[in-house]
Amino acid sequence: MPVGTGTRIGVNRDGDTLLDGDDNCPGVPNDPQVDTDGDGLGDVCDATPAPEPGMLVLFAAGLPTLGWLRRRRSRRAAAQGR
Repeated sequence: MPVGTGTRIGVNRDGDTLLDGDDNCPGVPNDPQVDTDGDGLGDVCDATPAPEPGMLVLFAAGLPTLGWLRRRRSRRAAAQGR
């Protein structure tokens, strides 16, 4: 366990059922640990708990780029005999 996470010494500042090192919102009690947008910050502490529409568009736009990049790396590896 990393030093300062609160998990090693059993710190639980908000009094919920999770130690601070495992809590996605260590300052506010939130037993269900709901994180709707998946950013690692619990909804009770997150100013934007729902995924932002622009982020979904950017993610979708980047998917074709990932395929192109994977093919490029495969070609380079083949050319180098890997």
